[in-house]
Amino acid sequence: RPEFALGKKKTVEDFMTRPAVYFDEDESLEDICKCLLEVTFRRVPVTKEGKVVGIVSRPDVLKCIQGQMGREANV
Repeated sequence: RPEFALGKKKTVEDFMTRPAVYFDEDESLEDICKCLLEVTFRRVPVTKEGKVVGIVSRPDVLKCIQGQMGREANV
């Protein structure tokens, strides 16, 4: 691929997404769902006080929703 040819020094900055998409650790599940529906990312960093503390993925969110639905069905 041309972008990886010798002599062309690429950095992560050349490929990263801007602006950065991330969730604060206390964001609501509803807000996270809305965002993941709007963007093409499968995983998004989770931050606390500006530092990455984890990653949330679409499957993580779906499992959480499925668990909530199961608990509501048992009530």
